[in-house]
Amino acid sequence: YLPSLLITSVIFGTAHLEFGNGTPLVWVAAISTFLLSIALVYKREKTGALYAGILIHILNNLVAFLVHF
Repeated sequence: YLPSLLITSVIFGTAHLEFGNGTPLVWVAAISTFLLSIALVYKREKTGALYAGILIHILNNLVAFLVHF
């Protein structure tokens, strides 16, 4: 369980690295996505259901949207 959690979270976080035009990588997006992925996998393993992770993901996206807009 732990190896798959870490591998999946690293891949998911890496996929969310934000590249700018000639600017350094924005690691904040990758790190926050990595941590979110850990929480989602943990919730899925503890509850056995997808709905808990889906609700957390919705809440995360809502907060991000409200902060940016």
